[in-house]
This record gives sequence, C-alpha cells and structure tokens, in this order.
Amino acid sequence: MTSIAYTYTIENVNEELKTMEITYMSAVYGATTVGAHLPYSDEDLETVVAQYQPVQEWLNRDRTYMTVATGTTGTITATVYLVGEEPVVEELVVEELVVEEPVVL
Repeated sequence: MTSIAYTYTIENVNEELKTMEITYMSAVYGATTVGAHLPYSDEDLETVVAQYQPVQEWLNRDRTYMTVATGTTGTITATVYLVGEEPVVEELVVEELVVEEPVVL
C-alpha cells in the first residue's frame, strides 16, 4: 500500500453547465487537470475533489495509451435503474466507437 499526497486548485467554474476544472498537483507525478461536476447541495467540495482525483491515472502512466482523434464520436446507452432515490448504472453499451491502433508514448 502506498500514499500519494497532492494539492488541488479549482481553475475554472461554469455555473451554467454546473461544472468545474480541477488541477491536481503531485510532487512526484506533476499536474493533471480534470473536469468535474459542481458539488450538489448534499455533497461537500472535498468529496467531489476526491471522486475525481487522478491517482489511478498517475499510477498507470507507464501503460500504453491509445491514439484518439479529435472529433471522434460514438453513442453510449446506459441502462439505469432507480434504487430508492439514487440512479444506478447497470450496463453501458458502446456503439459506433472509432478506435485507432495503440501508440506507445
């Protein structure tokens, strides 16, 4: 087991789209910026920041990545079941996804 310490900065907030950009900074892995939803009224900021933390991405950075072209489109259908008040995604079906050959960076 290991620990990764990081700091974060909210770089941008879009109230209209209810989103924000978070930059995470690690002394070991550098900076990573991700998009996230604004916290809901029953969430706190730290919980949302932790949900989007790029720790797994940092740990996987030596893996081979796929090439994805700008403008790639696809259709994903999610089967969602309501459990109480919370929606639960049961299945994702991906259609029309264009996949390029993997590229080693």
